Amino acid sequence: MALAKEISKPVIYGLLVPISVNPNMGSSQCEVVTRVVKEALNPELLTLFFRELLQAKAASSDPQWTDLIINILQTILNAKIQPDDELVGIFANELDRQSDVPHLATSLKFTNLAFTLVKKHETEVRPHAELLKKMISKCKSFIVKPTLEALNKMS
Repeated sequence: MALAKEISKPVIYGLLVPISVNPNMGSSQCEVVTRVVKEALNPELLTLFFRELLQAKAASSDPQWTDLIINILQTILNAKIQPDDELVGIFANELDRQSDVPHLATSLKFTNLAFTLVKKHETEVRPHAELLKKMISKCKSFIVKPTLEALNKMS
């Protein structure tokens, strides 16, 4: 972890993002990425990694999220990330796009990701509440109702 703390931007661009968007990423690689996120990245670098990961995954040959990507994203949201309105917008649009994937629309991990975004970043989510309502309405898990309630309170 000392290496990640010393050269964080090269670690993000040269290691974390490429590993995370690789369609062959396994649970061991995911564990390494989540440990670096938890232990070595400050809020500014977490935000940078979040932005780069979303953009790289959307542009990759396999843009569909897996449970492993969702684990990484959940770890980022649970950390002390400082997303701005633009980044939350990018994430909200990507959540909406991913909610069209049948196995994600029924995934508890996926809907929990949206719930975490809404609960932890209410101020930044407010401008995107309608899009997130549309997105979460496509999902089917017990987290849909509390997420919609939280979004409705913003309106």
